[in-house]
Amino acid sequence: MTLTLEHARELVSPIYDALTLGADKDIAALIRGVTTADFLSCGNEGDCADREAVAKRFTLLPDIIPDLSWQIADLWVANDDTVVVRGRASGTPVKPFLGQAPTGRAFHTMSIDLYLTRGGLIARSYHVENWMAALAQLKTE
Repeated sequence: MTLTLEHARELVSPIYDALTLGADKDIAALIRGVTTADFLSCGNEGDCADREAVAKRFTLLPDIIPDLSWQIADLWVANDDTVVVRGRASGTPVKPFLGQAPTGRAFHTMSIDLYLTRGGLIARSYHVENWMAALAQLKTE
């Protein structure tokens, strides 16, 4: 099956919806609805989480960053089974985030997400976020 841009956007959008103001959403259902049972999300070599762990991690974010917004800025399809997203994330932490105490300052950063699909669902994701830039924006010095 050829993955179109429209289908790719429909497939990955629930991931970003789960990250954006997630407190009033069923985050686990959003993630389960678009991922395979053996889905893995990898943020570093050898550092992967299954979909239940990802849902749990996402569920904690609204308490730390209540105004978190994660948007799809650009989206591409490659090889009929791969979706690449350039994302934009922003928010103002109200609790410690990445070791930084809340300062009242917001961050704006970019992510690159690579999604491998199988059977019309996301089987694996690889993601890189520019957390160093976000941390620099949160500091008051």
